[in-house]
Amino acid sequence: MDNVLLLGFGAAGATFASQFSDSGFPLQILCDVARKERYSSTSTVVNGRRYAFSFVTADEVASPPDVILVAVKAYHLRSVLETLKAVVGPETTVLSLLNGIDSEEILGEALGTEKILPAFITHMDSTKEGSNLRFTSPARIVFGELDGRRTERVEGLERLFERAGVWALAVDDIRHRMWAKFMFNVGINQVGALLRAPYGTFQSCPEAREALLSAMREVPPLAARNGVDLSTKDIDLSLEMLDTLAPEGKNSMVQDREAGRKTEVDLFAGEVCRLGERYGIATPVNRLVFQLIRALEWQERHAESE
Repeated sequence: MDNVLLLGFGAAGATFASQFSDSGFPLQILCDVARKERYSSTSTVVNGRRYAFSFVTADEVASPPDVILVAVKAYHLRSVLETLKAVVGPETTVLSLLNGIDSEEILGEALGTEKILPAFITHMDSTKEGSNLRFTSPARIVFGELDGRRTERVEGLERLFERAGVWALAVDDIRHRMWAKFMFNVGINQVGALLRAPYGTFQSCPEAREALLSAMREVPPLAARNGVDLSTKDIDLSLEMLDTLAPEGKNSMVQDREAGRKTEVDLFAGEVCRLGERYGIATPVNRLVFQLIRALEWQERHAESE
């Protein structure tokens, strides 16, 4: 595995691009013509170091890649499916690094389920403002086959990430871990967005910490209906990981609110509420969170138009 494409150049994408570059591992960043012109017109600064990355459009991809890392916003995923179809090959492995629990299904329907290897990002405290990116914790890619087997492509990816200087972990319980990550995001991303708070608030303020736990606790009953047993241990592990992040770091939804972008609330509280309705399980905390974030987005849109 030597030919790698990255689709998505936000905080996550730029973080991994810098790690590939630092190791000297070749990486091309896939984007449309307009983004290529914009990204190429200025260098990206990561932790004070200036980078010149390689951007390509689908028409410029010479041969099907061995691996595609998808790191776009979840609400943009369907809009990039045709781009992915144009470059994916019969032996390409696609890793979705998106938040949420349904991107693999969407990609599988478009590209073929056999090409998709479940994955997610953890331990990320990257903050991107324009072309400037800062992080203290090297984000980790967690990945694995749904059946837990150590297949040839899992071992190949382990070698690839080691050569590329990316902190990665192959696991045999990826579905459980994806639900645990979803549970954590339901708390930290959404309550963080409501408060516009960095990680330090949740490390030091008991009320903020309890608020994110209230949102998280609505997820385990939903996971159980999907065959995943989330326990208090999973919650404790999430909090332990939270406490390792840079206090000044901000999650992606906080950054979205600060930049006036659409948030991923539908991916988190929206999905919790939909699953709750499907299974007849009450989700009052996430329903309130959903309503509040949507109301804040409405206020900000209308304030801009006045």
